Amino acid sequence: MKLPRGGAYLQPESVDVAVIGAGPGGLSAAIYAAKNGLKVRIFEKKSRIGFPTVCGELLPTEEEMKRLLPRADGIPELFDAAASAAVNKCRRIGVLSPLGGSWSLSFDAYILDRHRFESLLFEETRLLGVESTLGAPARLMLSGKKACVESPAGGAVEAEVVVAADGFPSRAAVEAGLPVREYLRPENLAACLQYRVAGAGVEEDMVEVYFSSRLAPGGYGWIIPKGNGEVNIGIGARKSALRGKAAVSKLLDSFVRERLGERYEPGKIVAKAADVLPVGGALRSTCNGRVLAVGDAAGMVMPTNGGGIPTALISGKIAGETAARHLGGGCALLEYERTWRRQIGEELENATKLRRIADRLMGSDRAVHWGFTFLGEKGVREVLTCKVPWTVSPLIKLV
Repeated sequence: MKLPRGGAYLQPESVDVAVIGAGPGGLSAAIYAAKNGLKVRIFEKKSRIGFPTVCGELLPTEEEMKRLLPRADGIPELFDAAASAAVNKCRRIGVLSPLGGSWSLSFDAYILDRHRFESLLFEETRLLGVESTLGAPARLMLSGKKACVESPAGGAVEAEVVVAADGFPSRAAVEAGLPVREYLRPENLAACLQYRVAGAGVEEDMVEVYFSSRLAPGGYGWIIPKGNGEVNIGIGARKSALRGKAAVSKLLDSFVRERLGERYEPGKIVAKAADVLPVGGALRSTCNGRVLAVGDAAGMVMPTNGGGIPTALISGKIAGETAARHLGGGCALLEYERTWRRQIGEELENATKLRRIADRLMGSDRAVHWGFTFLGEKGVREVLTCKVPWTVSPLIKLV
């Protein structure tokens, strides 16, 4: 396929795998495809890897990940870069209900410098010979058996396999005909806003999670310590619950003033970040023809805790390895879908069903408080880590 360019025609370079998006999922896919001998090209709309940061930057440790996703393969090697990119370490999660209930849960996690984390992964792709085009959104075009990707920043390729890793909603997944549009309902989307605040003076080893329909309708607020008094503080509010409510920025300002009190001054905001997260579970189909969707682009965010880095790394690894087996004649590309569902599908499905059950409570602060009280410390931990408490298991069958 020749691509038009200013009246002339450009003959694209041939590659085995084109990766659209250089977040954790795309970089993981590129690494594992290249490790298996494939020729890979990355396209990224940002001009700087990992910047700006649009997440809380919390990543469970390797041991926690083994408990969270026990069927996932290759967790130790996936998390090699985490310790090097960590600026702090969490030992506990404090959960606060709207009426003052609190539960302290042991949980080990790295607090990352997301820019450094992704830069380390990107450097690994470079050392493996992967070429990259940064600075403009890439366009995917499918014609028969051909998949072409081009970027206004320069560069066009014809690929045997394309990995859609361009976040949510994924333009590449839409262009591939994957069922993204049917997912775009308000109840499946969380509007997230976060400030990085200096001089907050919080406990340095504890992540705090707050539930309040007044401050974070349909979602929750968080305080994640970055170390040296700096925190990521933000809220995620469901779009379906925001109707008639204040703007997310006003809700976050109220949350910050209430939780940090006199420690907060607007001049201490170091950075701001906004994003929309998918919280309706994975797309019903993540493979179409030559295109595989990974991470956020595939809806692989845990709806009960908003975590997306682990699932992106794991699904990216599976995509890269499946592409290599497929091009070697060892399997159909559809094996990608079967493999990720076997490794992480149960936890994603559990979290989606638990979110739907929680939706029936989250309009009432009193119901949320008593729901947490009923679950107790063990049950609250299970919900946040995508496990189904036995006390709730009969309800799972109804959603």
